[in-house]
Amino acid sequence: MTFLTRCTLVLLRLAIGWHFLIEGLEKLDSHYHFFHHAVEGKAPWSSEGYLKESSGPLSHVFREQAGDPNRAALERLAVPPAQPGKPRELPPALAKDWQDYFARFVAHYGVGDVKAFQPELLRVLAVAPGAPFPADVPWPALAPGAGAEPTDKIQLVLAKVTLDHAGQEALNWLLHGERETVRSFARVTEKVRETTPDRIKAYRADLQQLREIEDYGLRAFGKDVWKKKLADLKKKVAAERAELLAEVNRPMREAMEFTHKHRLTKAQQDRGPLPQPETRGQVWWINQVTMWGLTAVGACLLLGLCTRTACVAGAGFLLMFYLPMPALPWLPANPRAEGHYLFINKNIIEMLALLALATTASGRWAGLDGLIYVLNPWRRLRDEPRRVTNQEWAAGRASATGPRSEVGTDLPPPSPPSPVKEPAHGP
Repeated sequence: MTFLTRCTLVLLRLAIGWHFLIEGLEKLDSHYHFFHHAVEGKAPWSSEGYLKESSGPLSHVFREQAGDPNRAALERLAVPPAQPGKPRELPPALAKDWQDYFARFVAHYGVGDVKAFQPELLRVLAVAPGAPFPADVPWPALAPGAGAEPTDKIQLVLAKVTLDHAGQEALNWLLHGERETVRSFARVTEKVRETTPDRIKAYRADLQQLREIEDYGLRAFGKDVWKKKLADLKKKVAAERAELLAEVNRPMREAMEFTHKHRLTKAQQDRGPLPQPETRGQVWWINQVTMWGLTAVGACLLLGLCTRTACVAGAGFLLMFYLPMPALPWLPANPRAEGHYLFINKNIIEMLALLALATTASGRWAGLDGLIYVLNPWRRLRDEPRRVTNQEWAAGRASATGPRSEVGTDLPPPSPPSPVKEPAHGP
């Protein structure tokens, strides 16, 4: 291998390492703000959107990592069947979301910790009590009716009553809700009324059509025949999902806003907005591995440290970036892709370059691997030639004249004795 070839391979390693390092640091900075301050309205980087938009043959595997938003939405919109003698209930997934939010709300603001009811708060409750209770209901009587809370936690009782009323309102919307919308038929615009069950049914139909196109339609034609129609269908499904979830959660959101404004004391309100829960699910771990992994691989490639391991790890990262959105002819083009690709894109090219670098010793040519190789004491012991004793040489020479032996044929002759006679030492 020529000197110019080695220089070119080292430059290739440095270029790929710089690419990995900048990508990793940019993602880390969005979370920990090493270099820039937080930007209001700009969410930290997450792999969730990339995984949810996966469109390759393994799309179901990658979407499961981030959670299917459509399946989660349907779980929160499907009312359980009526049981004889029992009232209708909210969907279990929706009820759990509400209870989790209410528990965090109570813990953050200390709802129910106020023993003495504030007079100004009592006046507000007398004017606008939490439905369905009228204003003249005695406050101590609310505790036995709303739960097992003692009467000194009237603040918590009222918050629960407000949440229960919101649940009944949401259930009524799911079963009998209506809205007026504008529809166009052959260039004629009309106002029509549609019920919530009809809207959910239309959302299910659009979602089913989208899944059939992604699972069978794209591959059957061998090329992307839907193009903009598929993108429009995705936007329509996402818009329907967002509208339905926003409306079903509206009663709970308004109930918590009412509780914050009219049920809490001034000291409780001064605790600030309710923080978002810190979740460490599968997406969180994927984000951490991606951010720190890209940074570590880039740093190792630039420093020439553990170069071959870093090359293989970087190639693995690139393969995982390729599989969610492969450059297959029947799949929609990646909206962030530069140019046009067919089977091979930049991730595959860079992956092959890293695998080629893994077969070389570029880290020893220019990097810390070379310093470690030189200072490694085990290498010097391994590479040092073994000295042959006179007995081994004699045995090898004797066997050379007789039958051939594996011991004597490969042993070099010992050094001849020195012709200089040294005087005897000592007295």
